[in-house]
Amino acid sequence: MTKTLRNVKEVEARDAPVIAVTDAPAAVGQYATHVLEVPDAGPRLTPILANVQLQLVAYWVANDLGRSIDKPASGEKRHVE
Repeated sequence: MTKTLRNVKEVEARDAPVIAVTDAPAAVGQYATHVLEVPDAGPRLTPILANVQLQLVAYWVANDLGRSIDKPASGEKRHVE
């Protein structure tokens, strides 16, 4: 069993949803609760497209939990220069 599948099994054992971000949904559909499909746009662009999907997941989870979307949990906004 691969390390990824072991991690999926651990998430399932904790009764948490498994969200897969992939360009091959048929291959992971049996393991995931939710599948977010990104197009295969090559090795440089596909990870960026996946990151956009994951940022949207983080946004909606924070929104559903009633957390501030503009401030991290530490209470301070971070600026990168």
